[in-house]
Amino acid sequence: MKIDLGCGSDKHADCTGIDIKPGASVDLVHDFGQSIPLLENAVTFVMANRSLEYAHDLMAVMREIYRVCQHKALVCIVAPYSQAALHVANPAVRTYFNEYTPFYLASKDYHGDLKAALGFSPHYIPEEAPELQFRLLRMELFYFPNYLESAYEDQDRDELRQSLFNVADEIMYHFVVIKEELSNLDCCVLAAGELEEPERITKRRRVEHSAAASGEKTREALDNPVYVDPADEEPAEIPVKPPSAAPQPGRQPVSSDRRKGAYKMKKSKRRNRLIRVKSVARQAKERIPLLRRSWPVSRILFDIRDLYMGAAWRTKRKTAEETKEAEGFQNSGQAAE
Repeated sequence: MKIDLGCGSDKHADCTGIDIKPGASVDLVHDFGQSIPLLENAVTFVMANRSLEYAHDLMAVMREIYRVCQHKALVCIVAPYSQAALHVANPAVRTYFNEYTPFYLASKDYHGDLKAALGFSPHYIPEEAPELQFRLLRMELFYFPNYLESAYEDQDRDELRQSLFNVADEIMYHFVVIKEELSNLDCCVLAAGELEEPERITKRRRVEHSAAASGEKTREALDNPVYVDPADEEPAEIPVKPPSAAPQPGRQPVSSDRRKGAYKMKKSKRRNRLIRVKSVARQAKERIPLLRRSWPVSRILFDIRDLYMGAAWRTKRKTAEETKEAEGFQNSGQAAE
């Protein structure tokens, strides 16, 4: 059985739609914030497309999802990214999602693997381990139109996303439910396969990819004044008095061109460092290989295959070190004889 929580009018294919409001696509009218009226281990796939952010108690909902899911069931969650003013201002949104969310949906035994693969972890996690066992397979970010240009490196987007608002728009997770023993290799096989996602996300990725490859902005970016690029605006010319013929004691004469440059630099600092990053990106755009321009603009932060390959590499390195150490002992023993 496959279910779509909070399906609204856009129910995922082959799913049983569950929503608090009746509609043509709704098969079961129910508030998923309450106990889901399904038997344990009855569900093989869960879709939550822009619905869990309205939950009063996210952990209670995730416990219900875990209860009704079978072992190795897949859970796809699409949610608004936490650092976006559009979502923060929405009074109906009660839960926010970002790249740290998976740490709170898994036991602490898995946190070390997550930290090794992602390269970061929350500074504080409650001591009580959650009674949930969700294993992250994939995590993908989708960006606002101003950040779709292929000139942006992944590292640039990561740094901007951590320091500025309105960089990332949505985040999508794919989890697997763990109720029995499951190795990293098994998770790797699942992640390497085709994972179900909302049709809207597939269409968005295709549109944004073509827009980034052509160097054009999407229609939303052109029509919405929120997405006007400040780097495209020329600073207004400010009249500058010419330097006096006799310089004042203790001060070096400064040319008008230099003063204009200082004014422009000061004004750019008052905006934000996005302008400087985008100007550098534009200058480097022509030097980017054609292959890189065809890369997808959405950012896949995590793939279980990276974790598995990292574990295999660490095992190989440990084996090599043990072999080298054994050879060292053998050589030292021969020298002693």
